[in-house]
Amino acid sequence: MVHRYYRVKTKCGHVGVNNCIWIDFAIMATSGKEAAKKARELPRVKRHQKYAIDSVVEISLEEFNTLKEENENDPYLHCKNKKEQNQIKDINKRIVPDVRGEAKRKKKDPEFRNKIRGQEDKTAKKEIKNYK
Repeated sequence: MVHRYYRVKTKCGHVGVNNCIWIDFAIMATSGKEAAKKARELPRVKRHQKYAIDSVVEISLEEFNTLKEENENDPYLHCKNKKEQNQIKDINKRIVPDVRGEAKRKKKDPEFRNKIRGQEDKTAKKEIKNYK
């Protein structure tokens, strides 16, 4: 089996409700599918989410080594608790809203549901009017 080198962009957690941090991991695997599977098993990755893996790109050995070194020097990947995480400089700049969480919130929001119902009522009335 020939091992190839991949950059897998994953959604990582433990940064608050409906938030995430995107991290590129260096993975050695025989195929892109296997690389994505290995990345899901890494710590901090939101492995149970459908869209936890954004992209899988084959890279050279040099890029693999530099990416691995970057991850070894990333304090977010080595912190053990929230206190250590809050001490990381500019951590808030890396945190982005998790789109999946926003979609869930919209479904539960009564204003959003009423807005959809109102649109459905308008289209139903137009269909009745055009039918006559």
